[in-house]
Amino acid sequence: MKIAITFPNHWAIKNILHSGVAARLQAQAEIIGIADPSRIPHLEGLVRELGLRPIEWHGYQPQPESSNLTRVRKLQKSLVFESQGVATERILQKKGQRSRAERIVGSILRFVASTPFSPQLANSVSKKRWDLTAVGALPKADLLFTTNPVDFREDPLIKAAKLVDMPVATMIPSWDNLSTKGVLFTDFDEVYVWNEVMQAEVLSLLSSLSVSQVPIVGIPRFGVYEGAQGIGPGPKQILFANTATKSCPDQPAVARHLAEALNEGAFGDAQLTIRCHPHDQPADYAFLRNYANVYVWPELAESYGVETVPPADDLTVLRRMMQSADVCVNCASTIVLDAAANDVPIVSVAYDGDRELPENISVRKFYQFTHQQPYVESGAGQMAYGRAELIEAIRFALGHPEDRRSERAALARLATQGQPEIRLAEALLNCAGAIRSAA
Repeated sequence: MKIAITFPNHWAIKNILHSGVAARLQAQAEIIGIADPSRIPHLEGLVRELGLRPIEWHGYQPQPESSNLTRVRKLQKSLVFESQGVATERILQKKGQRSRAERIVGSILRFVASTPFSPQLANSVSKKRWDLTAVGALPKADLLFTTNPVDFREDPLIKAAKLVDMPVATMIPSWDNLSTKGVLFTDFDEVYVWNEVMQAEVLSLLSSLSVSQVPIVGIPRFGVYEGAQGIGPGPKQILFANTATKSCPDQPAVARHLAEALNEGAFGDAQLTIRCHPHDQPADYAFLRNYANVYVWPELAESYGVETVPPADDLTVLRRMMQSADVCVNCASTIVLDAAANDVPIVSVAYDGDRELPENISVRKFYQFTHQQPYVESGAGQMAYGRAELIEAIRFALGHPEDRRSERAALARLATQGQPEIRLAEALLNCAGAIRSAA
């Protein structure tokens, strides 16, 4: 049995290789990895470091899409998001991240989406997208597993598989993808998701699928947290796990607020670690090295940046940081799920550093996005709407770690604890095996 798997980015590599999914698949199947040719030598090295059997690699570089296809995809996204009432799209329009022409089209589509003609138009746009999409070079396999289906660069591979009746399974890689990134290219044989919320989103978008075709498997890399032990006593650990600075440009100022408070003794005997997002530039936080007991990780973007192949210890480094933390500070980040899974108190930044920004462009708007609503409604984290609130929230969390514990446990279920790496591997093997047997 051969399973072809795409490795388009940093997160796919961690979810399949680092997590143990690949090791479990190799017990019963051969893996064909599909990746950018420039990354393959680094991936081969990682496979050796992780102790995996050699993987057959297939180089893939998608061709730039035509301007017509770009317009069709944007039209499809706007139409579907308007018909589904996705809050994120409306908020982005108000933030000015859409052109005037796009806002006008959005208003028209909002009207069309409310009419009986909406399904026919959606089908027509979907067919046009299919017709304009190129066919990618695909290795021979029993199953194609795409790991980033909202990225149009995987569409040619999916089309190629469909044209030769190769079954295609996919996984929604993050909780915001279906409400921010785009519309799935076509139907799939199976779609794997983290939780019930994402399952409902998939079923609303792909009505031809049954519940059994959208298995809940959890977050594969979260298996690293199960059965692990916390770190022993020592200074209180404040972890500021930031998000991409492009989304939250005032994070360096917030980090300075924390460093200043730490040096003034606001948190007692404590240390502050700034964990940079893969899309971040650690150099933006270099000034913090002038403060005592403040650490920036990693030192260089070349070590763990989004364009790198994550080193073999990537997940264990994150586990160590998370399980030694006494509070996790973040700005509208998925890291809240990691914190909840490890019962770490959560404080979410909801202000703009040293600036006072209008509501429509403030970071506060992120917490109104569709995918953020389960977190906000869970009450698992404390919102900080200013510097003083942030410092007080951290002080309280350090002194009362038991507060919101039940809420964190409820939020952790969105990551579906319970050997997620085994769940995904078994789902893939079952899908490939069942379809192969039927053939």
